[in-house]
Amino acid sequence: MKTRLLSLVLVLMSSLWSLSAQQMKPAPISPWSIDLELASRYIWRGLEYGDAATFFPKIAYTHGNLQVYALGSTGIDGSYKEANLGLRYRLSRFTFALVDSYSPTHWGKKDTYLDLKPQSTRHALDMRVLYEPESLPLSFFGSCFFYGNDRLEDGRQAYSTYFELSYYKSFSPEQHLSLSLGATPFKSFYTDYRSGAAWVNLTLQYRVDFKLGSLALPMSVSYTLNPQREKSYVYLSITLRS
Repeated sequence: MKTRLLSLVLVLMSSLWSLSAQQMKPAPISPWSIDLELASRYIWRGLEYGDAATFFPKIAYTHGNLQVYALGSTGIDGSYKEANLGLRYRLSRFTFALVDSYSPTHWGKKDTYLDLKPQSTRHALDMRVLYEPESLPLSFFGSCFFYGNDRLEDGRQAYSTYFELSYYKSFSPEQHLSLSLGATPFKSFYTDYRSGAAWVNLTLQYRVDFKLGSLALPMSVSYTLNPQREKSYVYLSITLRS
């Protein structure tokens, strides 16, 4: 009887130990993620895209250092829309990206998504590279549109190029300050194809990273000055991130 009881106790303890070990195993992390950003104004590289609040939904698949994503933008007044597809790869301190930016005409009535002809397409291919030194709170960013909806008055490809230097300062794991300075080296859509090299973006941003359960909730306020256009903006951004 004692032997049976001891055996039963051992089996029960073994089962509980196995169940406990299974519960202690971390749940597998999904390679899929979604973000939803709401900005009080759509400001990008010193340029203004409408004056209405804008939603930016994003879905991404990440495998190791590679990420594939789809990012959209929609103004609440319907004045501007975007559908972007991106491919991003991180290699040491560098991040390389290729982005297809599609911006239809108003309500998309005058163009089609599958129109890829150089002279009429609303797609623009953007090659990007970001370098983040390990020992400095800086980043160096470069971008060039090399195909599609980026043309000079004579129809030639403009190859609109943008460079940006950013400085970062963290006050805590949740509070961050950044200062970015951006310029274009020659005539491009950043200057409405009218003038040459110009400073087009000076942005000061303060961000606080909140938590909402298992979700991240970054919130930022930014001040942007575009010296070339003599315009300035203050805007709020809130992102819900899985």
